[in-house]
Parts: sequence; C-alpha cells; structure tokens
Amino acid sequence: MLLRRNPRFVLPEPWMRTCRQWIVPLLTVCGMCVSAADFSGRIKAFTSASELANTDVLEPTVESPLTDFRLDLRLMVKHSKGPIRFEFDPTLTWTGGDAVKVLRSTGLPLDQLPGNDSIRYFDWSDEIVSDGEHRLVSRIDRLSVAYRRASWSLQIGRQAVSWGSGLVFQPLDLFSPFAPTTIDREFKPGVDSVLFETLVGGSNELQLLWIGRQADLLRPDPNTVALKWNSEIGEFALDLIVAEHIGDGFTAFSLSLPVAGSLLRIETSRLCSDTSCTVSGLANVDYTFSVGPTLLYAFGEFYHNGFGLARITDHVPDAVNERLARGELFTLMKNYGSLGLNVTWHPLWSQSLIYLSNLEDQSGLVQTAVNYEPGDASRMQFGISMPFGDANTEFGKRELSDDVTTGGGATLFLSLAYYF
Repeated sequence: MLLRRNPRFVLPEPWMRTCRQWIVPLLTVCGMCVSAADFSGRIKAFTSASELANTDVLEPTVESPLTDFRLDLRLMVKHSKGPIRFEFDPTLTWTGGDAVKVLRSTGLPLDQLPGNDSIRYFDWSDEIVSDGEHRLVSRIDRLSVAYRRASWSLQIGRQAVSWGSGLVFQPLDLFSPFAPTTIDREFKPGVDSVLFETLVGGSNELQLLWIGRQADLLRPDPNTVALKWNSEIGEFALDLIVAEHIGDGFTAFSLSLPVAGSLLRIETSRLCSDTSCTVSGLANVDYTFSVGPTLLYAFGEFYHNGFGLARITDHVPDAVNERLARGELFTLMKNYGSLGLNVTWHPLWSQSLIYLSNLEDQSGLVQTAVNYEPGDASRMQFGISMPFGDANTEFGKRELSDDVTTGGGATLFLSLAYYF
C-alpha cells in the first residue's frame, strides 16, 4: 500500500523572504543575548492630508485631499560586553492611503519614507505587501558591531553616519541627509560602512570611512572612501574632508566659531567629475535666549547648491537626477535662505517654525509643528506645511499643460509615537 504524505503548509515567497531577512536575524540575536541585551522599541503612527487643486494632474485619480497613512515599528537591540558593542534595529513599515496609489509625494517629505536598499551594499529590505492600496516593508536599519578603546574605535556594519553642521541643508553629508522639511529626525537612515576613529594629540580627531553600495552600469565604482580631520583650536572647530565619492573627487572645509553669544558655521565643498567641478556651501548662525519664562532658539542659514539650475524650466542634468534619486539633493535651484524658531511654551509643549525660501524665484515654504511630550514614553506632533510662489516656480504650482497643474497645496500632518 502506498503511503500518502500530508501536504506541507508552505509560506508565500514574500513571507519566506521576510523570515530570512528580518525574523530569523531577530530571533538569532534574541537567542544569543536575551539575558544581557538592552531591548527597546518605538511604534509611530503618521498621517497627512494634502490639498489638491481642481486642475491637479492627480485629481482624476484621487479626490482632494490626498492622504498618507503610515505605521512604523522599530525594535532596538543593544548589547555591550567589555569594549565590544552590538546594535540591531529591524523596522516594519505599513503605508496606506492615496500616496500608495499614486506612488509619489506632493512635495518635500515631512516624514521618513520606508527605507530603500536598492543602492546599498546589502539588500536588507523586503516589500512584503504591495497591492496598490497598501504597502508593507521590512528592513534592517541598524546592524553593526563596534570595538572601542580609550583613544580609538572601529565600527563595522549598517550604521548612521553624519558629517557637516547644516541645520536645514547638508552639503557635507553625502550619505543619507534628511530632507529640509523632515519633522522626525530621531533615527537617521543607516548606511553599510566601516568607520575608524582615533584621537591624535588629544584635541584632534581623525576619521576614516568606507561606504559600500551596489554597482551598476552607469557607476561601476559606487563606493565612498573618505578621510576627515577635526581639530579644535581654542573656541574654533575645524573640519577638513578628502574623499572619493562614487567615482568623483570630493574635498570640503568646515569652520565653527562663537560670535557674540551665538555660533557661526561655514561650510564649503568641491566635487569634481571627469569633466567639471562643482562648488556648494552654506553659512548659518543660531542663538538661544529667553523671554521671561519662555526659552527660544533661533537660527538663519544660507545655502548655495552648485548643481542648481538657473531656471526651473531648464533641462535637469543627469548629475542632478542621480543625486535626487540617491537622496543627496532635495532642491533644484541655486540659492536658498531659511529662518527657524523653536519655542518652549511649557515643559510639555514646544513649537518649531521654519521659513524656507528659494532666493532665485522667490517661492518658498512655511512649516510649523507643535510638539507635546507628556512623558518619556510618548510624543505627539501636529502641524502644517504651506508652500507659496507664483506659477512654475519651485514651490509654487507647476503648469504641466493647459489646465493641468501639479503641487502647490498645503499639507496638514499628525504624528504619534510610543516608546517601550
């Protein structure tokens, strides 16, 4: 008599990939250090509603307002044993609303979008669900091990790397800078890298950095190799950077110094390809003061984008499109100014206000966010982002054809976060 096997239950392939890329590493780490590791996490909900004009190109697809819903789970595992420190942050992000249907944003991002590993060295992200109405993405945003001694350290893996001192724009951050309008900057996206840091002569620091990316036909050498020298001379802080970034030569200079109770920062960078060199830079100043019981923080910043266009109607060069796609640039034209103010109204309530202006076409954006933090375990943010400008300016409404436009609408947003 033939024996009949019971049919096995097999998970769908997207779920199998998730088990391999997310659940299995998590269980492995938990099993290795369950008795000693530090476990924590964050659950965040974000929603926004963006105004669409009657002539907007999206109006036939979705009704105004265009909505975006996002739920993000981040687990944080940290474990230290002597000089060795281990970090592991897997994330799971569900996205819904009209933004999934149209696969676009109505402007600069207000919230961090789900991570994309398409150009990173390791592909540790997986789109589990994508049915046109919902999107579920798993990703490992941190996975690194560090060895630290008194005067030097070595960290290998996916980690957050930040260079430069820009408050709104970051011309020295070639890795994963925040967009100028991003509200939640708590977790910087990680990059696959090796970072060596050492102290030299007590007050000087040397950093050696390698960032790996996947190669393609256009960029056979996709990696970044960089050296940064930091020196403090009295009240001055000086950074010098020399790098090769995706086949291009990169040099940068940064200076910070106190001026009349405020802090002035100046940065300039020069990136050279085989055919040309481009110079970008910024200058900013910030100051903290009080008016009665109210604490205020104010800043101003000027930014020059060497890759910027002279006119918004100009053809966008490939070099600009590449940097926009990689998340190194977020604006199209040359010169920008920004003013910001943070006000602490109450120990539990604060508010931020930013004015961002394109100095070439006089368009811009005003954004304010109110923060409520009743305790260490929860936080709420809500506000509005309002672009302004004439037709066919960078932040104003763009005319695609007769009676068809895009952009230019205000966006309301709300974010709720819980920590455990």
